[in-house]
Amino acid sequence: MTNQTFNRTEYDTENLLKEFNEIANKLSPPSGLFSSLKQVMRTWMCLNLTSLIQATGYNKRRINQWESQNGKIIINLGSLGSYGNPDYLRADLLLGVRDLPKVFSHQLGYELVMNVTACDHHLINSVDGIFLSHVLEHIPPNLALEALKNCFAYLKKDGCLRIIVPDIAKIKLEPTDDLANNIRNTLGINRSFYDWGHKFMYNSDLLIVLLKQAGFSEITEVDFREGLLGETDLHKYKDGSIYITAIKDN
Repeated sequence: MTNQTFNRTEYDTENLLKEFNEIANKLSPPSGLFSSLKQVMRTWMCLNLTSLIQATGYNKRRINQWESQNGKIIINLGSLGSYGNPDYLRADLLLGVRDLPKVFSHQLGYELVMNVTACDHHLINSVDGIFLSHVLEHIPPNLALEALKNCFAYLKKDGCLRIIVPDIAKIKLEPTDDLANNIRNTLGINRSFYDWGHKFMYNSDLLIVLLKQAGFSEITEVDFREGLLGETDLHKYKDGSIYITAIKDN
């Protein structure tokens, strides 16, 4: 066991502890029974509100409108903002309570609301492609396979899925002689695993097994911006991600 001490001229211990506490507080669950219950109830309400909107056929109506104008239906699921192919329909995974009025006035800023863990039966066999970038790691692992099965169900025959997740194999702790850098590496790894609402991390082998179990075939690991629907890949995910395409052939 190595016993080493910090030289404050090399690293400011106070700043190190500040950075650690910022990460720790962000990743820790809220303290107190009321805060915990409030968070659970808000999530439950938003998930069920999204599922309720799905059940009304809202997504199907929007897709029918889009299809009459644009032809193919490709959904950019969970990846909002102005980037990507403008011919893709954008879908959010979770509808906030305050966003409910915007659903009816079509002012959401995106087209669809899709709780991917709850099947929207109106969408079965109605989609040509799904672009699922950095979404699966935010879904509790006990629901991940259900989410992939729903994606499979939404696709038409010969429809394609492109799925991108952080690659656990590329998250490595490489000790150096610099204690400060070692600590920063540790903080960075914890961010990768637990920040941004991450629930689970994957490697390509596990992801391929899950895709097979969901019913997909022609499952292929590809590189950044290569393969089906690759034109929408974001540069910020290039070096730390797994890229896999899959087909629904039945």
